[in-house]
Amino acid sequence: MVAGALRRPGLAPPDGFEWIPPVRTWSNYSFANDIVPLGDYALNSLLVVVVAVPLTVLIASWAGFAIAIATAEPATRKRLVVISVLALMCPSARCGSRGPRSSTRPESSTRHSF
Repeated sequence: MVAGALRRPGLAPPDGFEWIPPVRTWSNYSFANDIVPLGDYALNSLLVVVVAVPLTVLIASWAGFAIAIATAEPATRKRLVVISVLALMCPSARCGSRGPRSSTRPESSTRHSF
C-alpha cells in the first residue's frame, strides 16, 4: 500500500512487484488529506484506543476474577466460562433474532444502492 501511495499520479501499475517506486512522490499524502480528514480519523482512533482498550481489559479482568473466586466447584467455573465465551460470540443486541424484522416503511427508504 505504501509503495502504491508513493508512485507518481497517472503512472501505469508496475509490470512486476516493486518495493519502492523509482520516483517517489510524497504529495499523494497531502492530496489524500485534502479529500478525507485523516487527522480527524486518527484522533478518533486514538480516542477509541485510549478509552475502549483499558476499559475492556478492566472489565474482562473483573469478570475473570469473579469467575475464579465465585465458585469453588470446577464444573460450575467451567460452565461460567463457557457461558461467557458464548455471550461473546453473539452479535450485539441482535442475539437470538431470526433475521431482519418486517418494516412498515417503503422499500425505497430502507435500502440504499451504492
